[in-house]
Amino acid sequence: MKRALIPLAVVMIVAGGMSAVAARKAVVRVAPSTARLYAAVGLAVNLRGLALEGVHAALDEANNKQTLTIEGALVNLRDETVETPNIRIALRDAQKREVYVWTAKALNAKLRPGERGAFRTRLAAPPNEASDVMVRFASASEAPMPVEDGF
Repeated sequence: MKRALIPLAVVMIVAGGMSAVAARKAVVRVAPSTARLYAAVGLAVNLRGLALEGVHAALDEANNKQTLTIEGALVNLRDETVETPNIRIALRDAQKREVYVWTAKALNAKLRPGERGAFRTRLAAPPNEASDVMVRFASASEAPMPVEDGF
């Protein structure tokens, strides 16, 4: 009897694993923290249907004042028009702690299928302890935080 249960258990484990892979978008919608697990095994889940590309930061100095400029592109990966979310920018220190955070808007409020839209934001006098920039889409629960001393 126990021997018959082993193949059945293997089949159930394989079927469960296949279901978890096939339904990964649904799983991530219900349990967002599972997105990291899928990404760790090379199965990234993108519920927004948008990607950030070509993001870069530049620090300029004029008249003894520094200005940080961050720009890049949003790309619509879906087959339908999507609204562009706010973009969250966080400056982090050497220990990866956030020292300054703000949001920026894309230049286009909506993107058609396959369309690219640019974003650009500037911050005057960025904190001296900032050594890293993290850019991602702002979640719906994050209130817009416009740059206070920027442009």
